[in-house]
Amino acid sequence: MDFAHLVHAGGLVSRLRSVLREPLLHFLVLGGLLFLIFQLRGGASGPGGTRIAITPGLVEHLASGFARTWQRPPTDQELKGLIDDHIKEEIATREATAMGLDRDDAIIRRRLRQKLEFLVEDAVDQAPPTDAELQAWLDAHPGAFRREAPVPVGHRQQLHRRALQQGAVAPQAVVNAEVAGVPGPGGLGGRLQTAP
Repeated sequence: MDFAHLVHAGGLVSRLRSVLREPLLHFLVLGGLLFLIFQLRGGASGPGGTRIAITPGLVEHLASGFARTWQRPPTDQELKGLIDDHIKEEIATREATAMGLDRDDAIIRRRLRQKLEFLVEDAVDQAPPTDAELQAWLDAHPGAFRREAPVPVGHRQQLHRRALQQGAVAPQAVVNAEVAGVPGPGGLGGRLQTAP
């Protein structure tokens, strides 16, 4: 009876088990599954994708733009036309961007500059607040500008000595807690006493 083929098969099984335990194999299998799921769900939507998402928010935005222009809401047929036009515009924009037509174009650069200047001018055109408005805001938010009085070095030294006398393991921590207003073993309860 020849057992050589069984020994060879046993070695193959042990090699297969060691390969199946490899984290790299797990990573590659999971990555492949994620890629497959992503492709089955329709791929990416956006400038680099093939999907164009028409969300309820976009439909509402298109309808409100129509209503501002024509002073009435769009009919169902007009809304369908707006959506179709948006899809055609998105396709054309993606194709033009993919072809690089947006680069080194003076008209596009000028339009982007105009949009930026419009946004900046809008922010700058806002009048600065008056003194009365500033005072009202300060009165409504006094804690935002309150600063604690600095603690003189003599007080810190006094607190440090007292903490040491009372056997504090970390006297600086006691001093910091006292200065911050946290009651501690110093007995001051956060209220500093002046030295005599």
